[in-house]
Amino acid sequence: MAIIGGFWLLVGAITVCCPLIAGQYIPSSWRKPAITISQRERIQKAEAAIDQYLSTLPAAPESNRGRRSLTSSPLGNLLSLSQFCIEMADFDSLTGQERYKQALKSYISATERLVPGFASDFIRGGIAFGNAAARAYEIYGDDILLDYAVEAWNWGRRFTVSEENISVGTIPVKNFPLQKNCGTASMAGGTFAFNTTDDTQLDSWATGNFLVLSASLYKITSNETYLSAANTTANFLRSHMYRDQGLIVSTLSGKQGDQCQAQQDTPPLSTGMLMQGVSLLNSITSSVDDVALINDIVVGESLNNQWNNEDGVLTTMDPSGIYIPRGLLQVYNTTSDTSLQRYISAYLSTQYNAVIDLASGPGNIYARSWTGPSASSFNVDGQLNAISVLLAGILLSNDTVTITTIIAIPSTLPLYFNHTAGAVAALWFLVRRLLRKRRRDKITPIMNQGQHTNTAVLSGMLDQEVESTYQQHIYHRLPDNTMTPPEPDPEAEFLSRQRIYRRPAGKTTTPPDPVAEFLPPYHIKPPGKIMTPSAT
Repeated sequence: MAIIGGFWLLVGAITVCCPLIAGQYIPSSWRKPAITISQRERIQKAEAAIDQYLSTLPAAPESNRGRRSLTSSPLGNLLSLSQFCIEMADFDSLTGQERYKQALKSYISATERLVPGFASDFIRGGIAFGNAAARAYEIYGDDILLDYAVEAWNWGRRFTVSEENISVGTIPVKNFPLQKNCGTASMAGGTFAFNTTDDTQLDSWATGNFLVLSASLYKITSNETYLSAANTTANFLRSHMYRDQGLIVSTLSGKQGDQCQAQQDTPPLSTGMLMQGVSLLNSITSSVDDVALINDIVVGESLNNQWNNEDGVLTTMDPSGIYIPRGLLQVYNTTSDTSLQRYISAYLSTQYNAVIDLASGPGNIYARSWTGPSASSFNVDGQLNAISVLLAGILLSNDTVTITTIIAIPSTLPLYFNHTAGAVAALWFLVRRLLRKRRRDKITPIMNQGQHTNTAVLSGMLDQEVESTYQQHIYHRLPDNTMTPPEPDPEAEFLSRQRIYRRPAGKTTTPPDPVAEFLPPYHIKPPGKIMTPSAT
């Protein structure tokens, strides 16, 4: 009883002291966390970057069905093309135009002809085109785009573990028995990485893509099948692949007998996908637990010193430069927390100014590195990453940002306060570590660290798919000296509301908000067409 009483006394003390310990919004080291150029100029920069990328693409072929490779096609790297299609759609949404509608439609249609049904070797690649088609349908309302989105969803659904698959212990597209649970949580909701029958790896990137597509299709059609799939997939990511502070493991074995072995690298692109997917789903279902998870991811990603330098600039040169800004922009547009919006705005503004100042080259080209040197030649990844940030910059405010230091206790405070604050902080770290360990023991006691036998094959295939070499880098968790206080009153700073989250969100009954769109204020609401997913 004394221990319990002491614990709640500690929680009360932390709640009172948290605003002083956690500090204010923006780290003082962040480079230029405000955009000062006009919105018109920002639109021009984004448009010029898109036009430059578009000028490098071949014309969309009219035929040539049956080529199933995402890496070798008349259109080049199709996974990159899917992301470019999303960026073209986002530009039109932000600016209220249909400038890129025909180009976007032609490339999505050409891809479906090259890869019928979007049935690619890389499952995430086919789903990615579904996301591009769904995003475009939201903006243009063209039924063929919705048909493409449903087609891609049906492909991804075949390789996503369902509760029915768990019940029978198998999935038709694989030749091995399924692991039904890890700890107490079901393995339903995970999406496999590849379409081979012996690939055992459930992939966080593919699963995140399927989450976004499922949630998007529910918003468009109100078909409960898509909402059920989105919830199941989100629960899988929360329970099995999310660690804490924005870190998502890349893969997890779905084969019975592998003891839920996880590949322990944590690619930031998966963090971006989870951020986008959970935020989009939360705009539909409104879960308090998801709000806490979103806040944890936003702060964890932005303060991760393995991904960001001391200036607050994202230094990963893989496709994370696409997914992190996109995920943050999704949160920015759907959260009602103005403190969180200001924080995201400052972080994205830091990236925007770095891209403009340090990565841009002659002819509207951009380097993969946002810390310099500037671009001297066109690079696909560099251009796509930069466009994602340039699009985010269109929407951000150019208001002056107040900069203060996070987790800073001024030396001018009385000595007894410094001692008290330090003691509370130390005790909080201890309690946080104990709570985290207790949660992990309860949820995933049999998840093992280490490399599964399929990992070498996975890494080799990924290297063929994109230029990114993120699988070669092992990202570590943030050190525990990043303070994460408990929830205070609703008016406190959002940084004081972070908490470690691993459990699936509970059921919610709040109806979706029809105004909460991905990229307001130019969203064009689609007609109420109901599409029925195919049986799988």
